[in-house]
Amino acid sequence: VGLVLGVALVAGGYSAWVASRGLWVLAAAVGLLAWAAAGLPQVPRVAVAVALLGVTALELGQARPAAEYHQLVPTAAYNDPGPVMERLGREGGRYVSIAWDAADTPDRRRDLAATMPPGLSDRMRRGWRLTWPRRLAARPAWEYATGAETVSGRDGGLLPLRTYQEFFTAAVNPAGRLSAGVTLEGPSRWRWPALDLLGVRWFVTGGLPPDQIRVLETNGFKVAQRDAWFLLWERPAPPLARMVYDVDTVADPAERLARLEAGYPLLERAMVEQPLTGLARPARPGDARVTQRDQTRVRVSVRTDADGLLVLGDPWYPQWRVEVDGRPAELLRVDHALRGVRVPAGSHQVVFTYQDRAFQAGLTLSALTLCGLAGVWGWRRVRSRWAAGAPPAGGSP
Repeated sequence: VGLVLGVALVAGGYSAWVASRGLWVLAAAVGLLAWAAAGLPQVPRVAVAVALLGVTALELGQARPAAEYHQLVPTAAYNDPGPVMERLGREGGRYVSIAWDAADTPDRRRDLAATMPPGLSDRMRRGWRLTWPRRLAARPAWEYATGAETVSGRDGGLLPLRTYQEFFTAAVNPAGRLSAGVTLEGPSRWRWPALDLLGVRWFVTGGLPPDQIRVLETNGFKVAQRDAWFLLWERPAPPLARMVYDVDTVADPAERLARLEAGYPLLERAMVEQPLTGLARPARPGDARVTQRDQTRVRVSVRTDADGLLVLGDPWYPQWRVEVDGRPAELLRVDHALRGVRVPAGSHQVVFTYQDRAFQAGLTLSALTLCGLAGVWGWRRVRSRWAAGAPPAGGSP
């Protein structure tokens, strides 16, 4: 009865039980009748089963049109990331996408008609018109296989780090509420010190009004490529690692976020959770250069005339480890969500390495389990051989 009632709700095509109560009553009546009839010896059980199967088949027949897969967008719209994304993946660097739609003009319709594959249904044609302009964001896993990075992090914003999302909301673009690396906010709504700290190299936009173009040009961007109504803006990438000598100890997360929202000078100072003593501003600014950057390993070459704090514009996570000249050092959470480490005066090699302890524990457990299974299998084989070679009961050896 429960199964029939559930199918009546789901297969009836209704989203609320009130709208489908007629089907509920009918299904309940059929179910109760079948249950009562099953208790009578004169009623064959086959008849009861056929009645229930008939009701289920009817409901499944109603559900089938809604359950079938109907592809709304041609596969080509997703398989082709477009020349803009291909260039980002080939040349690397962190980028920002502003994905507002272009105006519906005759030129836009002509460009779309020229790209549309032949033989599409009306539904597919509509899907093409809606998705093809956004194909630079249509395949979000593209950056995993390339050097392209969204501004929300090396992982494309999918790493479950609440602190980094809080940092982004407070320091980068509080108005935009970034989602999956795409926003509708123009360049004037972004916090540029934070974008510089994160090393943003690219901006992907549609056509921009003059005041927004001036914002990009003021921050060193020039148009590097045009594709239909998409513009790819490029500038020399700001350094992803930098030395900082003025720090503020802010243990309270809420206070850190409040300072970020108020416009904390990220390029001049840094916030840490515990006091760092002995730092001094040198006469000559320190130099930090990223010489290797892989998914799980980042190497930074540092030269500084005084003890300072190395800040790396990548998300902090407790599974990261850091070494200075091959010796373990303390990984610091800087500016609420970024990685940092104290570096003494001199020239040093700093290496950040990701070590997933949960993965290592799981790998060890899996290896022990395989060894245990192999041992049990071997022991059973030995026992079976001993049993096969044992003398019969009462016989001589």
